[in-house]
Amino acid sequence: MLYPTPSPHRPPDAGVRRRAGATGSAVRLAAHVFIACAALAGAVVVGPACATSTHEDAPPRAGELPIVTDDDGVARDARGHVARDGQEAPPTSDEPRPDEVPLAPWEPRPPPAIPSIACEVDADCARIEKGCCPLGAYVAIHQDGVAAYDAALGCEQPHACPLILAIDDHSVAQCNVDTHACELVKVEDIRCHGFSINPHSCPSGFRCQLPELIADAPGRCLQQCGGFANLACDDVNARCVDDPADDCDPARGGADCGGLCAPPR
Repeated sequence: MLYPTPSPHRPPDAGVRRRAGATGSAVRLAAHVFIACAALAGAVVVGPACATSTHEDAPPRAGELPIVTDDDGVARDARGHVARDGQEAPPTSDEPRPDEVPLAPWEPRPPPAIPSIACEVDADCARIEKGCCPLGAYVAIHQDGVAAYDAALGCEQPHACPLILAIDDHSVAQCNVDTHACELVKVEDIRCHGFSINPHSCPSGFRCQLPELIADAPGRCLQQCGGFANLACDDVNARCVDDPADDCDPARGGADCGGLCAPPR
């Protein structure tokens, strides 16, 4: 039996064309991969592909860590934990996330001893927190001993503090001229100005009201209230009365006059 012989000018059939096209595409793809791998600095060429230790999978979604597959084919997140279903592994309770700063647990500790440094005037003394956290517990200490006191506290940075709203009692650090020691004095116990070798001053937000008809006698600190800012008194039982020391008199048409908190009678 005679079989038809294809003409030398006859194009090959479709199957031959597909096989030839696939082979050419594979050769070209391998050549491109070979050239790209050789161009990478430090890359090790092992054939048509580069030898790498890890490769990154699909880009992470917002809020997720990138998932990377190691040489053993295990998908891990940026912390090295084995990823589950393409998601980052949840952190354990005792291990912080990479973007978190570990905090030292808050533990109450006894305050260190206050350095014994003699003072001469109130400016020598400072009011500072007794502990590491701002809890409204203050001590009076000489300015030259503040650094040593802070070092003795040994506060870890950063550290966790209890969520407590500290209320300022407006106490001040004063120098006792008899003992030459810094003392913490409450605002209601301050004897301001007057004739003294170490006259005391009122804290911010208070004004010294001197007694009438008594010369050189110390006064008392009264909290300022009213005015344009409509300041309120800390003591709910106190009354905001006009300040006789200023030039604003509400009885004579003065507006937004500042006042003083008069203690309850």
